[in-house]
Amino acid sequence: MKATQKCYPAEEAFALLEEECATPGGHSSDELQLILTEQLLLRGHIQEAQQSLVRVSDEYQHYATVFWGWLSFLRGENDKAIEYYTTSLKVLKKDKSQRQVYFNTISGLFFILALLKDGSLERLQEAEEYASMILRQPNHWLKLIYSRLKTVLQVQQGNIAQKKFVVDAHIPSLVNGNTLEILLCSLCLYWIDADTAKKQLPRLLEHLYHQAVVSGYDWLAMETAELLSRLKPRSTYDTKAAILREESGIESIVGLIQPQEPWEFSLKALANIQKEPQTPAKTLAERRLAWFITFYSNKCVLQPREQKINAKGSWGVGRPIALKRLSDSLSEFDYITPQDLRVCAYIETYYDGSHGYYGKTEYTLNEKAICELVGHPFVFWENSPTTRVEIVKGEPELLVKKGNREKSGTAYAKGDRLTLEFFPKLPEKQEILTVKETPTRIKVIEMSAAHRQIAEILGKDNRLEVPAIAKDRVLAAINAVSGIVTVHSDIGGGLENAQEVTAQATPHVHLLPAGEGLKVAVLVRPFDGGGPYYIPGTGGETVIAEVEGKRLQTTRNLSEEKKLAHAVIAACPTLSRQEEQNGEWLVEELEDCLELLQELQALGDSIVLEWPEGEKFRIKHYADFNDFQMKIQRQGDWFAVVLLDKRIVESNGVNQSLYL
Repeated sequence: MKATQKCYPAEEAFALLEEECATPGGHSSDELQLILTEQLLLRGHIQEAQQSLVRVSDEYQHYATVFWGWLSFLRGENDKAIEYYTTSLKVLKKDKSQRQVYFNTISGLFFILALLKDGSLERLQEAEEYASMILRQPNHWLKLIYSRLKTVLQVQQGNIAQKKFVVDAHIPSLVNGNTLEILLCSLCLYWIDADTAKKQLPRLLEHLYHQAVVSGYDWLAMETAELLSRLKPRSTYDTKAAILREESGIESIVGLIQPQEPWEFSLKALANIQKEPQTPAKTLAERRLAWFITFYSNKCVLQPREQKINAKGSWGVGRPIALKRLSDSLSEFDYITPQDLRVCAYIETYYDGSHGYYGKTEYTLNEKAICELVGHPFVFWENSPTTRVEIVKGEPELLVKKGNREKSGTAYAKGDRLTLEFFPKLPEKQEILTVKETPTRIKVIEMSAAHRQIAEILGKDNRLEVPAIAKDRVLAAINAVSGIVTVHSDIGGGLENAQEVTAQATPHVHLLPAGEGLKVAVLVRPFDGGGPYYIPGTGGETVIAEVEGKRLQTTRNLSEEKKLAHAVIAACPTLSRQEEQNGEWLVEELEDCLELLQELQALGDSIVLEWPEGEKFRIKHYADFNDFQMKIQRQGDWFAVVLLDKRIVESNGVNQSLYL
């Protein structure tokens, strides 16, 4: 192994190993045959390597499968190599009784390269997961190589921000590194930035090539010469590499990835964004990962669950999945989407010393995980598992209000003050804030340095009072920050950075299934087709916000909003009979729910009716006794009522289908 790592000549030891393994009836073992196979592959002797593998006993061949994969890869038989490696990994998992396990030897590197060569998004993600397994092991001797390969895999998937980590990374020499580190780290740099590689690598690689030739490691010499031929086109390394390729019959890995211009990386990243499915890739998938959310004040707790299609063809409630499994055994979940992967990337571990002498490793989701759930189709309330929750990206708000307090000790009369307030209030260390906009909509706000600066400028409690005579200066401040926060203003806002649009005052009635009944909220959405919701008549008259990528400003008619909302409530006697709590009503009885639906349907276009699935509740038909026909049949000891009309009523709650 020392000779392999440092390219030391070891011909006598190698010849002795070769002779021992080739002598029938000698002291050779299956383990020695595999050691010889590894040496032969690194030396570029693939025919001899195959003969060595054939000599492995039938009982031990399942341990040799990984070397058959390596051999197939060097021959250019990539699909066969992946098949061998996949089979071998299953054997390893069974042998170790672990699901989260990967090859600890050199052979594992070539599985990563085979998946990289395949190039499909699925294979790249698989390879990245395997590399992550090795990187989680402390002091693994191949850790540096797997780290570089993982970064290349991320770049190939479109994460071009990772390029700089490869370009800026140090590549060791033979003095403080090993041969595989030098070759593969150099290849990673060449694949990512060929120009930088041409400047930094030739001298290092020429020394490696010389050492590989002297020590007889022809595969290493061939790959080094091939790479040098790309870095020094006018040199003789092209001829040297060609001779070694012809003698060995090995396909070089240097051309595994073609170096690209920066604009090519950008286009590829855009293409991969388009490829990422919002729903599981398998149309007929029987399982999916869903996220169940519990809302606490301004933060959320997430619980992942595996859901399955039940016998009725609908999704079950699902069973919880431990974060440990999603962190350590992610490859087991073949239905995971790219968006789920991004959420799982925020799983963190910490040591809990309260569990006795040895303590315990705990797993938790970083608060930023919820940012990756924006637009996710399978998010539900923990306490209402069939109710979907919409996660949207938002921004903090600057509230500019006309004051109504007399400040003692000043010359300002009552009402002569303005208040600027940052909302929501910014916790000292919290970077992610969540706001429950509606019963089924959570706004996620990621606080930036600019947001914190605004909040700090406003002073204690993120709130600042100024004299009303400073109105013009306040308007100037609004214009300065309106591109950073959503502004609600009682004094206007100017139009320097925003397009003015007409405000919408139409009430939006949100219906949320709650047990056997409904939870109801009446809201307004000033911007047509997007933007935040508000309680009618509350908030600033002027609103400046980003809607579908555009900075818009509108002036709300707060009194009109209140008037229309009150008209809706007055037109729904069912709501008037219920107790209002924070702008919401809970309608618990089935009969009341049916009456409410009828009342809302009668309002027509004067409201926008919304419910969790994005559809409208509607009553298909009003039934009376003229529609009712009944026939009584005896079934055992029961009488059965048969409705001759196909339309039925299921009285087990409005959360089931209503056919009237």
